[in-house]
Formats: sequence, structure tokens, C-alpha cells
Amino acid sequence: MAKTSVLIILTIVTIVSGLTSAAWAVDKPHGDDAIIEIMPGDMSSTVSPYLFGSNIRWLWNADGAWDRKKKVVNDNVLNALLELKPTIMRYPGGSEANRYNWQAGVGPVQLRTMLVGVDGKDVSYFGTDEFLGLCKQIGAEPIITANAATLTERDAAEWVKYTNSRKSNDLMKVKFWEIGNEPDGEGITSTQYAEKVNLFASAMKTADPGIRIGAAVSDRSGPDAAKWDSPLLQAAGKNIDFITPHFYSTFNLGWAFYGNETKWVEFKADSDGTYMLELIAEGTPADGGWPIIVIKADKSVVGELIVDSTVWRTYKIPVNLNAGMNRISISYINDLVSKTGEDRNCFIYDMVVTKGGEWYLSVV
Repeated sequence: MAKTSVLIILTIVTIVSGLTSAAWAVDKPHGDDAIIEIMPGDMSSTVSPYLFGSNIRWLWNADGAWDRKKKVVNDNVLNALLELKPTIMRYPGGSEANRYNWQAGVGPVQLRTMLVGVDGKDVSYFGTDEFLGLCKQIGAEPIITANAATLTERDAAEWVKYTNSRKSNDLMKVKFWEIGNEPDGEGITSTQYAEKVNLFASAMKTADPGIRIGAAVSDRSGPDAAKWDSPLLQAAGKNIDFITPHFYSTFNLGWAFYGNETKWVEFKADSDGTYMLELIAEGTPADGGWPIIVIKADKSVVGELIVDSTVWRTYKIPVNLNAGMNRISISYINDLVSKTGEDRNCFIYDMVVTKGGEWYLSVV
């Protein structure tokens, strides 16, 4: 599948690069002509340098990138970053940002206290100063995600002051700030998030009017994205300088069941045996009932699951698989729109199969 995509892209590039200029006539349904003119020699706009970035977490010594004894980035990581040349680096992580207390990650390392993150407990040895030092070392612009889940706008404003009010030239200042990470998965509404954006933006720009504030739009697509994004932009748009879409269409299933239907995916198992199927799913109830899905391995029914959560939750079910390719199908069976307008739907963010801690990648 990947080879096909690459070939298609290369074919398009070859065709376009072989033209000096061209005009294509496209028939409209009503018979009118539309002209598409391709002029590969003309440049109408430039690509933003901030598209080529990466994310680094505070937890576990930046996931092993930070040598806390030597207080430097490990050579293999540093050399890879210097070769990749990312233009922007995000900190203190994705979901970890929603639990991170920045004040516990500054000052003398021996005085830093234990933090509880999403994936575990640790001392923030790779704190704000260490992160900004790395950005300066590799020539990347820093972007920081402020904790809007467990900290306040005052905490965020103090963080801005800490990074941007210092007179020392040893560390970089931070221009770009994101308010929370994927808040639509934190159990709050778009309107509630908009209120936070307004509060945080006001406090943080009071600390430094030159910063830019980013808001997280929905990590879904289609109508569900509009349900989150429209109220957010209407209520807080004047305080938002940029948006951060987090839609991982390449790496997860992103299945949305708006009606009774079946979707499937294939997994390659190394051997016969019992595996664990893990689904990250959420649903919307209607008429007092939650979405029900039926899971099959090839043609055999594995079981039923009631998706009884309005936020992402992991559901696990054992499944017997044969060595080689196995088709796992998910059937949504009880779609309903109630008389009061409640719409029962089911959403599956991702699905993996594990055995003894080993993950098997899906092939859609």
C-alpha cells in the first residue's frame, strides 16, 4: 500500500515537472468550462518552516534522550536531531502536558520533586531550561503546551514570565504557546475549553504581549470536528493566533460509526494462540442505551462490547488467532436517533493486538 502511494506521488511530480505551462478544460455539470492553469515556474507562496517539527516529553529523562548524570542530550539523539534539522520542538509532551507542573522542573536538580504523569512517576530532570537549551543547540524554535487541565492561567502566566523575562541570552525565549493538549479527550466541552483559552490567553499575553497563543481543534474529521471547532472559534477566536489539529489519520483507525455497519482490519500473527484485542473507543448514548459492537475474528464471533463512555477509553477482549493474516471485523449493531434527538454513535480511535506485551501493527 505504501509503495503504491509513493508511485502515485512520483508520477504526479513527473507530469507536472515536465510542463512549462498548461491549461486544462474541466467540464462542469452544467456545461460551463473551468480552466486550471499550472505554472510550475511561478512561486505564489512559501511553505511554513514550522511544519517540520517534533515532540519531546519531560518524563523518564525525555524518554532516554537526556543523560541526567552528564546533564546533556545523549550523543545519538543529538546527532540524529542535528541531521534531521527540525525547525520547531514541542514540550513537555502530548498527554503528559495536561499533568505537568513546570515549577517542579526548574531550579537545582537535587531540589526537584516527584511528579505524577500520565504514564508514570518521575522527577523532571529534563525541565524547561534543559528543553530550551536543546532547542538552541539544534536551532529549533520552541513551542510549549501549557497545562490547562490541572493548573491555572496564573501558573501559565508565571511560566511565560520565567522563560521570557530573563535578561540572559543563554536560553531562548518562547514565542509559541499551546493551551492544553487534545482537550476534547479530557472530558470537557468545546465551550468550556473556549473559556479556558480566553482566560489563559489574557493572563499569558499580559505577561508577554509578544507571544502567540494556539488552541487545539478537534482530533476528528467531518461533522464531529465542526461540533467542537465552531463553538471554540466563535467564543475564543479573537484570542487565538494559531490552531493545532491533532488528527492522526496515518497512525490510527479513526473509525466513526454513524449507522449500523461493519468495518474490518487485518493483523498478522506470528503463531496460533490467544491474543488480547485492545480498542480505544467512545460512544454517545441515546434513549438510555449505549452503542454495542460485535467483534469477529475471521468469521467467528469473539464477543460483544458495550461502549459506555463519552471519552476515549480502552476496552480489552481476548481473541484466538491463527498464524498468518487474520481479519478482525467490528460491527455496530444498535444505531438509534431517539424522539428527543439523541444520536447514538460509536467511535473507535485505534485498535491493537498484543501478546506478552508485544504489539502487532494493523494493516487496513
